[in-house]
Amino acid sequence: PVMASETSSNDVCGRLYTALSDIDYATEDDLPLAAKSWEFSADERTVTFHLRRGMRFSDGHPLTSGDVKFSFDVYMDDSLHPAAQEALTWRDAGTGERRKFTYSAPDSYTFTVTGPRPYALMLASTGSVRILPRHVLEPVFREGRLASAYGIDTPPARLVTSGPWRLREFVAGERVELERNPYWF
Repeated sequence: PVMASETSSNDVCGRLYTALSDIDYATEDDLPLAAKSWEFSADERTVTFHLRRGMRFSDGHPLTSGDVKFSFDVYMDDSLHPAAQEALTWRDAGTGERRKFTYSAPDSYTFTVTGPRPYALMLASTGSVRILPRHVLEPVFREGRLASAYGIDTPPARLVTSGPWRLREFVAGERVELERNPYWF
């Protein structure tokens, strides 16, 4: 999902990989996904997410705030510069200065994101980060090979997902078949 840059890939990746939250476009309500709840700090610069306990990736491995932090590390990596990175930065209208949000995982089920100023789109911005399996992708990320870790030739069983679906079958130019992720909450 980090490298997806066109609609068809993003549509599939949005089903395979979850985020902390999403938006119900019909009601414009914020929806919990991996985060069961959140609250903003008094100065409205920091949002603290509380993750659902018991979430698992499609291979059964537990999903924790360490995976969320890893995912943010990937999305904030300047060598990859995914499109979603822009949503995680703040630009001063006067100077054009760009400042990235900061984030931390103080425990296994808590994740915080802080902006330089209050930001009305903080939930939407953090919701653009899809949660990646650190236990699978961290080694290739550290080696600088994340952009090619998953491709159209990746066997479906090797594609570890965090969302409600996993890949059943992919035939280039023909079809994408998904199946239920048995570990989805």
